[in-house]
Amino acid sequence: MIFSNILTFLEAGTDTTGNYTSSAVFCLAKYKDQADRVRKEVNEYFKTTEDISHDSLRKMDVTNAFLKEVMRLEGPAGFILNRNTIKEHKIGNRNIKKGE
Repeated sequence: MIFSNILTFLEAGTDTTGNYTSSAVFCLAKYKDQADRVRKEVNEYFKTTEDISHDSLRKMDVTNAFLKEVMRLEGPAGFILNRNTIKEHKIGNRNIKKGE
């Protein structure tokens, strides 16, 4: 029984991580301007593999905002819970239509 529950949790974690990663890659492909901003920031912070650290990852504002937006739009269980706007919004220069 315990072993079965452990396997269930491992599978659930793997599934949601895979869904989140797929969603992030999809959004990078869909929103080229955002992909360029993320790529620029990654190249700025990580000149070599030795530059990768928890502190540097926390400082990456553009990348973190992008990943949070992916989580907001898709969520780890996005296929179950669809998130759409109920009315039109404008955030900065971006218009978000009803239903997006």
